[in-house]
Amino acid sequence: MILYFSGTGNSRYIAELLARELGDERLSMNQLIKEQESVELFSDRPWVIVCPTYAWQPPKIVIEFIEQTNFLGSQKVYFFMTCDTNTLNAIHYVQETCQKKAWDLAGFAEIIMVDNYIVLVKNIRPDVEIQKRLTHAEQEVQRLARLVLAEETLPPFSKTGGIVGKFTSSLVNRFFYRVIIDGKGFYATSKCIQCGKCAAICPLNNIEAETGTPSWGDTCTHCMACIGVCPVQAVEYKKRTQGKKRYYLKKSVTDTL
Repeated sequence: MILYFSGTGNSRYIAELLARELGDERLSMNQLIKEQESVELFSDRPWVIVCPTYAWQPPKIVIEFIEQTNFLGSQKVYFFMTCDTNTLNAIHYVQETCQKKAWDLAGFAEIIMVDNYIVLVKNIRPDVEIQKRLTHAEQEVQRLARLVLAEETLPPFSKTGGIVGKFTSSLVNRFFYRVIIDGKGFYATSKCIQCGKCAAICPLNNIEAETGTPSWGDTCTHCMACIGVCPVQAVEYKKRTQGKKRYYLKKSVTDTL
């Protein structure tokens, strides 16, 4: 079974590609988290976890979901993380989680996509470069899928960045969650058409839109789904997103390869 968490489409797209290559079922962690119910999942095939990289760690929301969920069947897992440049020492936190779950980590890999965290990114990459990255990602997924199908152990992941990677994946991540993440920083401009899509997609039910213009609460993981899904680009975060190009990957696997 393939479990994925995705705010702006990158990890969802990789999960879709993997599902096709593996002929396996995929489930959205976003939806399971949104439903706020404890779940019990079963798979007789290795688990495949796909998620983005948040400040060089797996998203805390993903780790919490894994730790709180009862997984039955296979004890083997593959962990694939999407990123813009690297995941550095994120594998350390994946290994910690696998130890807590008594999982056999059969492989870890990073898949280069497009950084769409526009709160901090100055400019989204040009369309030509985006397409090159998608093509490369598709090829990487095909390679990884062959190994997963054979249930082979992936080569040890060595691109952890050494001491610098450990520092970045620990202290920088703490700064990110304590200083950068702020659910109250989101707001809807006068362009808002009150469609409710932002509230519907929020995995933490942090957006209230029943009375019209949406409002944000304190619970947020900065997945950027609300910004990406808005059909009229009415959602902003403080002044950091104003005037910036949005990137929300809606592409389906049927459009590729």
